[in-house]
Amino acid sequence: MNTHVFKEKTTRIDLFWIVFAAFLLSFLWFFIRMIFFDPSHVMKVFKSPYLNYSIGFDLQQMLSYPASWLDQGTTPYIGKNNYPPVATLIFAPLIHYNFYKLYFLITNLTLICFLGIAFLFPLSISKIRKVTPVLVLIFITGLTSYGFQFELERGQFNVIAMALCFSAIFLFHRKPKLSWLAYILFTIAIQLKLYPAIYILFFVRDWTDIIANLRRFLCLGIVNGALFFILGWGVFLDFLNSLRGNAIDQMIWVGNLSIRSFTQSWLPKIIFRYFNIPPTQFMKSGANSVEIGLLILVIAMVVVIAVKSIQKRTPGVDPFLLFCCTCAALLIPPVSHDYKLPILVGPAGYLLINLIIKRTKKIGGWMIATGLMFLFSLAYFSTQYSYLQKSPLIANNFPAIFLMMVIS
Repeated sequence: MNTHVFKEKTTRIDLFWIVFAAFLLSFLWFFIRMIFFDPSHVMKVFKSPYLNYSIGFDLQQMLSYPASWLDQGTTPYIGKNNYPPVATLIFAPLIHYNFYKLYFLITNLTLICFLGIAFLFPLSISKIRKVTPVLVLIFITGLTSYGFQFELERGQFNVIAMALCFSAIFLFHRKPKLSWLAYILFTIAIQLKLYPAIYILFFVRDWTDIIANLRRFLCLGIVNGALFFILGWGVFLDFLNSLRGNAIDQMIWVGNLSIRSFTQSWLPKIIFRYFNIPPTQFMKSGANSVEIGLLILVIAMVVVIAVKSIQKRTPGVDPFLLFCCTCAALLIPPVSHDYKLPILVGPAGYLLINLIIKRTKKIGGWMIATGLMFLFSLAYFSTQYSYLQKSPLIANNFPAIFLMMVIS
């Protein structure tokens, strides 16, 4: 008996042109329009948010914490210090070093680390293993982005922490014999910034080996928990009080992209005002409820992607899970300023170079996918510009990142 199998002819859509079109639109709207088409007919120069402080302001603050501990004999948890005690030990040898030489070193190290997390990591961890136009576009725009300039100006070390974290993930999956080094790098990343802890989901080689995975998670948890006590019980309590205080009295402003900042300030003051909705009642009872609801949604999206990854038994690093975990790391902490945006560049590039859209005879499916890809890319590129170059409705980056999570 002869059987004839008819296969639907499919062709792949080149995602570069979708991503590139979104970049061009964002460039024209947020840069050309805002700077050259101002109603005054004079080229508009925006005052950047990082012009309000001396360069390396956050680095100066970070050095003041171990200085308080070593030179004054007091707790390192002064001011806005919400870093783990190990961070105090790491920066302690640098407190008497020439500040501008140190800032020079930190800046160059950040540039090298950005190359690692935004270009080398997605290239080396991907199945494709080749430089694509999409990856180059994402890297170059990230290199010149507002968020990365903000990171450099402040002397922050989010990019450095993520370079340690992503290096650990690479070693764990590509160099199993160096897993011990991966655990060390991952632990240092957590002790610098705390939020890299969410990437523990990537220290799994086989989801079916539940015992080995639980043992690994438990050991990493115990080690990191023990390191919180490295400066003693008293300093540990100061650390907890500092975290609690920063969660309550966080800096809420347009450049804080956290869920809490969005619901407590930006949602009632900007969006409600834009749609002429009285915010009074919302401020009294609704803000906390919306915050909890959004927090549950963000966590649920990460869980859904993780479950799908487990079901598919995706080998290596699932690009959807990596991207959603990074979005969660940006949105969940109550203090999450725009200078953290550079950590999104690598996961976004990794996701985009691994996506495939096929053109089939069923027009609706691939057209919807293409539209969602364009919307995703447009939301991503909107985060590359300062809030000063956007309308108040979209100035805060929470909606763009949340939208990307939903689409992915």
